[in-house]
Amino acid sequence: IILGLVLFVLNIPHLLFLSLLHQRAPLDVNRRIIELIVRKEQKEQVSSSVSAVSPHPNNNYSVHYWMGCHSTPLYSHLHIRLGGRSHDIPTQIDTRTLDCSPSCRLTQDCESDAFHQDPVGFIQH
Repeated sequence: IILGLVLFVLNIPHLLFLSLLHQRAPLDVNRRIIELIVRKEQKEQVSSSVSAVSPHPNNNYSVHYWMGCHSTPLYSHLHIRLGGRSHDIPTQIDTRTLDCSPSCRLTQDCESDAFHQDPVGFIQH
């Protein structure tokens, strides 16, 4: 019993690290994207109310993830509602990821491979 308790206590730091910190960057990236969009939309709402122009914000955004396939959760973590309960304005976020589908794997011509071989060339192309 004592040995089991000691092993459990020794593993607590590992459990905390793996559950709270390890590989959390993909989720943090999506949180940051949401923060930036909300901040931009709030700024536009304030400026439109000051200028007495009818607020009609452009709620369509596009995000291109230049990282390995399936590296980040997409739509499950990119939901934004602006305007409060009385005037919910849905925000559309279109995402694009590097192609690494099975069909491109058959031809050996995948965007993800091209990006990893030459990131600067891929972006400039």
